[in-house]
Amino acid sequence: MAHRTTIRIIGLFAVAAAILGLNAALARPGSAPPLEKNPPFVDVGVPDPAPGTDEGSADAAPAAAPLPIHPPRIIGLSKNLCEGNLINGHWMVLPCQPNPAVPPTRTLVGRQALLRLFVRNNPETCGPEGNTGPRCDQAAELNGPLAAQVDFRIRLGPPCLTRGSWNGGFHLSGAMLPVILAQGEVGGTLGVGTHRMGVCAEGTPPGPCGPACESCSMAHFDPNTNRWRFHVEGLLRGLVSAGPNLGGRIHASLSGEFSAPGDANGPVPPNVTATGWLFCGRLDGVVELPCESNTGP
Repeated sequence: MAHRTTIRIIGLFAVAAAILGLNAALARPGSAPPLEKNPPFVDVGVPDPAPGTDEGSADAAPAAAPLPIHPPRIIGLSKNLCEGNLINGHWMVLPCQPNPAVPPTRTLVGRQALLRLFVRNNPETCGPEGNTGPRCDQAAELNGPLAAQVDFRIRLGPPCLTRGSWNGGFHLSGAMLPVILAQGEVGGTLGVGTHRMGVCAEGTPPGPCGPACESCSMAHFDPNTNRWRFHVEGLLRGLVSAGPNLGGRIHASLSGEFSAPGDANGPVPPNVTATGWLFCGRLDGVVELPCESNTGP
């Protein structure tokens, strides 16, 4: 019995020595570190040159071939945004003055307001005179009621009254069938204009560029009607979920105008009146599809 116990003890010492020797080998400079269970980064680039070769020599391993580029197929998108209004939501006016050196401001904040409108085809063509050639809108099936749940942040008071931003998510339903045609995110600015003349000291060509259709501040109160009119711009991005352009990615810019009741101090929140803030606008952009797709026009 004593002899067997001695053999077992010697065996345990041998196993321990082997483990210590392995750890020491792993700790020596130049030895491979133990593998991580979940490495934080995996390099999938060009492999290192083989040992004994220079990266620029003839014996160096050839560089990996670049990944193939699959260009998207571009579908034109041009819509009119009609019969729109902004209703409901939770609205409040919040003061802000981070320190006494900064003038106090008031911000109209809205959460989970509902923007409803109807998306319709734009009949315009892309000919030189606007009435010849193919239509700008090649996605005629993307029509119907659009609903977006959006948040607003609007500064009230000087300088440049009624200036802010908005964002949220949308879904576009079919005009005839209860199916979701597209969904995604939408957002932008309010009370500012970018369709204005840009004046640059130097450029190609130098001087002003663009038509002077708007100004940097696009909010106006009409005391005769007691209504505010403020310009809206934004970006709509989403995914087509039904129809011939299924799977296409929507990239479109929008512009329009809100008409809201109020007084000289600012608009009344849209959850106060039955009709809320009225809206009409335009949506223009593209739908991107994989080149190998055989759907769509």
